[in-house]
Amino acid sequence: MTYREAALIVLEASEQLMTVGEITEAGIKRGLIRPEDKTPVFTNMAVLYTDGRDGQSGRMKRIFARRKTRVGPGYVRLGLN
Repeated sequence: MTYREAALIVLEASEQLMTVGEITEAGIKRGLIRPEDKTPVFTNMAVLYTDGRDGQSGRMKRIFARRKTRVGPGYVRLGLN
């Protein structure tokens, strides 16, 4: 299963906005993804963010937190359209 497919399943089950780290952790715990790399959160982040940038995210939406700086955990949350 791809990171994208796992993210959709996790988001459907949670019915709330989640960070990429939360999505990745839930996907691993549920056995949806079995990462072979050392940094699965960053791999998933790259997949989901480039999908959103390229217009391939389909049902996923990105929500940006309101704060003064863009950096830091939890700035971008993902949900379903």
